[in-house]
Amino acid sequence: MHRDIKPDNYLVGRHGHLYLCDFGLARNIVVDDLHIYTDDSEKHDIIVELGLTKRERKKRARGLSPRVCSRSYRPPEVILLNRRYDEKVDLWSAGCTMLKILNSENRNLLEKELSPFGGATCFPLSPGLEGDSSQ
Repeated sequence: MHRDIKPDNYLVGRHGHLYLCDFGLARNIVVDDLHIYTDDSEKHDIIVELGLTKRERKKRARGLSPRVCSRSYRPPEVILLNRRYDEKVDLWSAGCTMLKILNSENRNLLEKELSPFGGATCFPLSPGLEGDSSQ
């Protein structure tokens, strides 16, 4: 998981290929966390989740933080400080990035990112965190 996809973290090669950079917030996806989908995939997901030991659940929870993604590209589960998110946060951020690029009439607009929220959270949507100076 990259966890910080935004226009600033894309590089464009000389042949127009996009490259993703800045992996400072990235986390590995543990192979055990990848689900093998079957015809009854929802049931399989529940069985896999219940099969995790308490230690494994704590280890996974410690690896994820609510302070990820630039505010304008945060998915709802991160805005609401849900610590149980997955690689889909990157898909949301990539979609926001593409929308911003495709709707931008002025290329300099991409450089002037104005955040609707101050501080470390998206208060008032997110509950405040200790040390958040925006409240």
